[in-house]
Amino acid sequence: MSFLRTTTVLLCLGFFAVSAHAYTTVSFSRPWALATKPGQKTGAAYMELEASEAAVVTKLESPQAKAVEVHNMTEDKGVMKMRKLDRLDLPARTSVKLQPGGLHLMLIGLKKPMKAGDTVVVKMTIVGADKKETSMQVDVSVRETAPAN
Repeated sequence: MSFLRTTTVLLCLGFFAVSAHAYTTVSFSRPWALATKPGQKTGAAYMELEASEAAVVTKLESPQAKAVEVHNMTEDKGVMKMRKLDRLDLPARTSVKLQPGGLHLMLIGLKKPMKAGDTVVVKMTIVGADKKETSMQVDVSVRETAPAN
């Protein structure tokens, strides 16, 4: 077998080996946050997430806040309650909506107020069905008012 033919066969085998392994991908859409008032040290961010395979958001960070957490708001006997979640499950091919009054990201210990027109960077650490850890950055647009649906 010639060198060129051997190289071509090996490259093809390598390509098929890599393409046969499906990586979990997570997409996001419409990331936004409301501007905060002067002196306000917490803010919230919202978006929609969808994973190609089941995945879990295990860690959140932002250079603009001391901590980023997933919170969920629920109503219990007419009283709204908010609780921190240790992780955010992303079922395969299912849209997970982070929105006011439900699941959302809390930006805690803001280093400065979030102003309309600013961008807040959120880094997400995600563990896919394959148990591999990846990270992605979401640029969240700060707005004066909530976007229309």
